[in-house]
Amino acid sequence: MMHSGIRCILAVVLLAAAAPYALAQADMRAMPESEGLTDAAPLDRDAARAAWLRSTDTAPDSARTGTLAFAFAQTGNPDDPTDEDMDALKQSVEIALSAEADRPHLYLERGLAYSDALRARRQFVPAQRLNVELIRYAGDNGLFGSSAFARALVQLADDHLRNGVEGKADEAASMALARYAALDIAADDPAYMEARLVAGLAKEAMGEHLQAALLYQSILDALSPDNPNHADMRKAVTARWLYTQFVVTDSTARTTEGAAKSGKAAPRDDRLGYHWPLDHMKEGPAKLSPLERRPPKMPRRAGQSGIVVLEYDVTDDGEPTDIEVLASWPAFYEEAATQALSEWTFPPKTEDEPDGYREGLRTSTRFILRDRDGRTLY
Repeated sequence: MMHSGIRCILAVVLLAAAAPYALAQADMRAMPESEGLTDAAPLDRDAARAAWLRSTDTAPDSARTGTLAFAFAQTGNPDDPTDEDMDALKQSVEIALSAEADRPHLYLERGLAYSDALRARRQFVPAQRLNVELIRYAGDNGLFGSSAFARALVQLADDHLRNGVEGKADEAASMALARYAALDIAADDPAYMEARLVAGLAKEAMGEHLQAALLYQSILDALSPDNPNHADMRKAVTARWLYTQFVVTDSTARTTEGAAKSGKAAPRDDRLGYHWPLDHMKEGPAKLSPLERRPPKMPRRAGQSGIVVLEYDVTDDGEPTDIEVLASWPAFYEEAATQALSEWTFPPKTEDEPDGYREGLRTSTRFILRDRDGRTLY
């Protein structure tokens, strides 16, 4: 059940695969085939294509052609590579293995980029085969200490998760984290965050939800609320963090309706902090309490428990408005949670009410699904 949503999360961090391209651009602009390209201008796709094809015509197996092919591929959309992008990446990989064998890191870096492109096109079997070959190659060429080898381990862990081999996924992800730690990589490095995300998913698959929640929390600690490039990552990881910390506290978890009536929070592990969007709910201004709170209905197609966090405003007449989903897992619970909140009623505005009292309110809803024996279904 869990892995069906992993691809959506990992799509957020695919930018980590673009790191080798920056080096290729610098090499490309220094070549005679790259006339008209300047350091000040973005790499133009048409000019990059022309340079690559000219070099292919004159010296198809040269190191220069490999660099130009690889640089051209980065001008495309990494989430939707074209056939031309795939051809360029494949050519660059083949050349790295032959004409540039004295630079083994090139084969590893380009191979990872090609593997990412195969995954983007949902060609998982050839991507996994290539990844296994890259790991073997790294071992044969003494590249165990490189960040590219760590990324290859992350991809291997993701492959194992997709195939339902949780133990091997956890082992590969743990090895990747150890490599990144040894390299002293910055906590907000995209590839390192991807590694912790996959490691967290592996821990979830192993049933180690607290360790998963702490890994997700380490990503949230590293993300900057002021960086717009972190917005999608924060929302995606928050969904997993909310869900896992919910699982951790499930020993005393109540049904959604019961939790709403009690108004009490379930105990939390001391290592779990408060992050967006729960930090606002804990430390923000005094809440406007509803007069009537309708619990959501469990969707018929629900197959696992979940959680939804909503932000909303309240009109002067006491009606919820501008409801926004801040985080959810699984996403199909969003409609039920939003519909229930829209039916809540609040007291009308009073004369002494402070400004902003009815804006930016937040609430979390847990959907707990149990089997016939009373065990929670995750």
